[in-house]
Amino acid sequence: MVEWTRIVATLLAFTVVGIGCAPAVPREVGGGAASAPSSPVATLKRMTLGMLREPDLRPSGTGPQRIALHLVQSGLTARDDRRVRFPRLAEAVPSLDNGLWKLLPDGRMETTWQLRAGARWHDGAPVTAEDLLFSLDVGRDREMSAFNTQAYASIEDVRAPDPRTLTISWKEPFIEADGVLGEYTGGLLPKHLLEEAYHHDKVGFLDLVYWTSEFVGTGPYRLREWSPGVGMRLEANDNYVLGRPGLDQIDVKVIPDANTLSANLLAGTVDVAAEVGAIDLGMQLREQWREGTVAFNLGGETWVALFPQFVEPRPSTVAELPVRRALVQAINRQEMTDTLIAGLSPVAHTYLNMEKYPDVDGAVPRYEYDPRRAAQILEGLAYRKGADGVYRDAANQRLELEVRSGPEEEFAKGASAVADYWQRLGIDATVVRPSPQQFLDQQYVATFPAFLVLSGPNDVNALRFYNSSNARLPSNNFRIAGPGNRSRYMNAEFDGLLETYFRTVPMPERNQALGQIIHHMAEQLNVVGLYYYPRPGAISNRMVNVGQTWPLVHITWNAHEWGVRG
Repeated sequence: MVEWTRIVATLLAFTVVGIGCAPAVPREVGGGAASAPSSPVATLKRMTLGMLREPDLRPSGTGPQRIALHLVQSGLTARDDRRVRFPRLAEAVPSLDNGLWKLLPDGRMETTWQLRAGARWHDGAPVTAEDLLFSLDVGRDREMSAFNTQAYASIEDVRAPDPRTLTISWKEPFIEADGVLGEYTGGLLPKHLLEEAYHHDKVGFLDLVYWTSEFVGTGPYRLREWSPGVGMRLEANDNYVLGRPGLDQIDVKVIPDANTLSANLLAGTVDVAAEVGAIDLGMQLREQWREGTVAFNLGGETWVALFPQFVEPRPSTVAELPVRRALVQAINRQEMTDTLIAGLSPVAHTYLNMEKYPDVDGAVPRYEYDPRRAAQILEGLAYRKGADGVYRDAANQRLELEVRSGPEEEFAKGASAVADYWQRLGIDATVVRPSPQQFLDQQYVATFPAFLVLSGPNDVNALRFYNSSNARLPSNNFRIAGPGNRSRYMNAEFDGLLETYFRTVPMPERNQALGQIIHHMAEQLNVVGLYYYPRPGAISNRMVNVGQTWPLVHITWNAHEWGVRG
């Protein structure tokens, strides 16, 4: 408590130099800026968004770096806090019901998009089908891998019958066809600003100042200033296609230290933060902060899991399913959840948090904590305890397991808890916590000997990473886009289930395929969930329409609806 008081007092005692100190009434700028207020004391509706990482509007940016993206850019569609896709620049989301998504008799598909009338770029130029065609051309260019998405591999042809219509022909079924040029894809690009640069210098395309100080988007706010390492100042886009947003100004402040970000929230100089750091820090902030709410969001669909090694594991017994089942039943995952994250999540018995997928069959194997049963399984496999209390196999080899973690403290704590339960059972389990530098070595990360404790996405889209082709191997130089298949579990039957799911468009059949995938994962234990990660975010009481659940890290998904009290 003393430390927190000192931090806040220090913060209040000194003026923070940066974007938050600008005068309340901005200078007038060109390109559609609001006229001068009639009253000399007019009050702007403004707020400050705090970010632990520097914003990155390029498609190569990671999720946390793109929190500000929804503020300045809108795609054809987006997902809300319930994972439901809704239209933004498009008039409607293609579906089988509205006829904009067609399944053809020969196994191909067709989707049609209609742009909303009045959709404009921040510089006033209309958004047209030519922009959509240009964006897809860049995304499908093999030399522009940063803009490529899984969807583009299934596209056969694109055409624009008129300036507001885009039709895509698909050579095969693909369930994410309704997300093309949406919020998380390569992105919508202004042809009138970027076409020349694209054709002139593809190598330097992502280094253009367009991606920073000269960004022109379609979102509810437009960029006014960007100070690298400090933040951004955004102003309302009066011509936003969904109507003028509820705020006049948003300051995005970069605060890379989580303790300093919390101090800013306590002092009232930051109003919203999608991330406030580790769970422990979020709980401390919740106890201290009377002027706001700390929301522990499970909507981000991230979990902390135990990944077994399937390629040359050491010892080889890790690859044996009965041994894995015994090891899982020796872990008190409920106690881990209660101790490490204050019971903020249910135990992750399944890959998906089934509470959020009521239409998917949840009848999957569950391995509850039962150390007696775990011992019976091992002893049934001819393991016997030696004089030192450690199990030995028939060849008198001690059962020794390394539990490697991610470099962060929270993963090290999880790995230590797992190792402790196994030691109680009679296994010589040791914890290895690599340095951040070691964790940059893709081969080192991929070739952990036995088990790895780490977080990762656990939403339906991330299932594609578990395909055999996404295992990090010497043949691909241990480099795979995204988190990849961390366990390096390669199984033809499982690959077939994944392929069926991602090619099944009608929802009842798709959910049936999804249920089979979840059952396979729970039965085979190719990855073992510990708990779903409750990502702590912060929302000031002065804010309105900021939800307490949000998809991934994008608390800004509905920022055009945000407002401030009074």
